[in-house]
Amino acid sequence: MSLLAPISTKKTNSLVLGIVGAIITLAVWWIGAEVFSRQVPIVDIESRLPSSLDNSVNIDSIIALDSLKYANATEFRKVYPILPRPDHVFKSYKSLFGEDQLFANALHSIWLNTQGYFWAILWAIPLGFMLGLIPMIRKMFSGQVNALRFCH
Repeated sequence: MSLLAPISTKKTNSLVLGIVGAIITLAVWWIGAEVFSRQVPIVDIESRLPSSLDNSVNIDSIIALDSLKYANATEFRKVYPILPRPDHVFKSYKSLFGEDQLFANALHSIWLNTQGYFWAILWAIPLGFMLGLIPMIRKMFSGQVNALRFCH
C-alpha cells in the first residue's frame, strides 16, 4: 500500500489513526522533554546575596563557596526547564483546578478574547465601509491597503 493512497473513511480506521496519532504525539513530547532535561545537584546553598552590597561583602567568595558546594554534590535530580514531561502536566491539573482556579481563569481569558474580537469588529466594519465608499479616504490609504493585500 502506498503512503499516498487515500485512507479509508471507515470509523474503525479513523479511530485507530486517531489513537496512533495521539500516541506518537505523546512519545515525541516525552522524548523532547527528556532531551532538554538536565541533572542539577541537590545542594543546600545558604549564601544569599544581600539586597544592598557594600564594600564589606566579597562577591567572589560567595560565588566560590557556592561553586564548591556544587562541585562536591553527591546527589542529583532531573529538572525539565524547557519542556515538562506529559505525566507531570497531567498530574498538575489537580492543583490547577483546586488551588489556582483554572476554570475561572480560563473563562476570564475567553471573555477577554471575545471582547477583543467584538472591539475589532466594531472598529473594522465602519472603517472598511469608509475605505470602500468614500473616494478621498480610499485614495489616502490605498497604498497601505495594497501593501497589506499583496504581501503574501
